[in-house]
Amino acid sequence: MKRTRISLYYLCTYLLVGGFVLLFFPAGGLKLLLATGDYGDVFPRVAGMLLAGLGMVVVAIITTRSEVLYPATLIVRTFFLACSAAFYWMTHDPLFLVLLGIVGFGFVLALTSYLLDRLNIINRRQGFAASTSRSSSSAPGSDSGSGAGSGGAIGCGFEIT
Repeated sequence: MKRTRISLYYLCTYLLVGGFVLLFFPAGGLKLLLATGDYGDVFPRVAGMLLAGLGMVVVAIITTRSEVLYPATLIVRTFFLACSAAFYWMTHDPLFLVLLGIVGFGFVLALTSYLLDRLNIINRRQGFAASTSRSSSSAPGSDSGSGAGSGGAIGCGFEIT
């Protein structure tokens, strides 16, 4: 899952940078995001706090190599993309198009990486099962008739006869 872990660096970067910019410089951050609506001074800071907090969680996922949580980052971003699209439809504020672009790019990057990593794992498992099957049937003294060793090993202590 190396590709997926590397793709999460993009996610934690935009969450941390965007979060701290909104937290400490809300007007400038909203201007950078092309916002046209009035969001006040406190709400962007709250959003920044939440973004930075999510970024810290993603840093923890990366550093602990918590591969079981990688799909969760995709699910959460799917939710964020749907909400951003709905918010744009409601307000026509370009802010939400910018957010769709930022989150969407990271989503495509992570999804592609995740699928390639999963495909790599499946291919390695199939290669392991095939090599185990060949090595057990070609071992010296193995009986190619019936009984143990005559079936294809699937790598977990069971044999198919």
